[in-house]
Amino acid sequence: MSGGSDTSAAAAVVAVTSPPRDGAVDAGAALTDRAARVAAALGAQAAALTWDLADEADLESLSRAAAGVLRDRGARVVLFADDDLGRQLAPVVALELRTAAVVGCADIVVRGGCAVYVKTVQGGWLERELTFAAGCIQVATVQIDTAPAAAAEPAAACGPQAPLWIVAPVPAPESAGLRVRRLDLEPPDPKTVDLAHARRIVGVGVGGASAELLDAVADLAELLEGSVGATRPVVDDGHLPKERLIGQTGRTVAPELYLALGISGSPHHVAGVQGAEHIVAVNRDEHAPIVSFSDASFVGRLEDVLPALVRQLRAIRDGVHTPEDPGA
Repeated sequence: MSGGSDTSAAAAVVAVTSPPRDGAVDAGAALTDRAARVAAALGAQAAALTWDLADEADLESLSRAAAGVLRDRGARVVLFADDDLGRQLAPVVALELRTAAVVGCADIVVRGGCAVYVKTVQGGWLERELTFAAGCIQVATVQIDTAPAAAAEPAAACGPQAPLWIVAPVPAPESAGLRVRRLDLEPPDPKTVDLAHARRIVGVGVGGASAELLDAVADLAELLEGSVGATRPVVDDGHLPKERLIGQTGRTVAPELYLALGISGSPHHVAGVQGAEHIVAVNRDEHAPIVSFSDASFVGRLEDVLPALVRQLRAIRDGVHTPEDPGA
């Protein structure tokens, strides 16, 4: 993927969105809005493609059917949400379309009629820009802000005229055999998963950066099956690596739970966590800015709170459900 990539005015920018599930965060509206904005900048048409929820299991048939529709209807830019399903579908669809896929894009910008795909590297400290060769169908996954306020915002740029394409996957004949067969689905290791995809995150600030507290933070993250994140001072002081940095110059995260330990709540850091479904803060300062951004906050010393919390969670994990004596 190099050189200039142009998109003609008649070409379509297509958002491939999975059908919404009950109780799940739906990134479809935000992805369709992103596709519409890219299409407007390219002077192209926007469209969306989806399928019946019952057809999702057979990813190979779904990829084959989606690629056929995209090819027949002249799609030139194909966008997926950068989630588990999008990262599975995008490379297979790209293979069917005889092109390549760029996964994990933080942004898409248009310069001189060309779509430029922006990826963060070096733990978010640098950006890398990629373009496709002229004439290639462009396939990419893009990080989508699924915060409720953003997801609910109408995709005005797309407009009601944008067509919705619905594919009906047809399984390959048994005689053909499946080229891809899912044997099992292993969840990612919370210790090493990219923070952008972590379900639970234990964030640590300067107030929790001592050696003893960092050990307790690691224990707490393990008990919660979560990942450890950090503020810039913690990373700059060498307590945690750069890929653990959360904020404007680090990773933007949207976990189910963000537990902020000893974090003051600077605007640079809060900008990276505002997509979290629930934010819980523990801080010794009741007036810390993070408190006003949290769904729940507790005032206390981490030296007291963390060991007690770890003990309590271990007791729950081991089947002892009696609350710990507050005086213990």
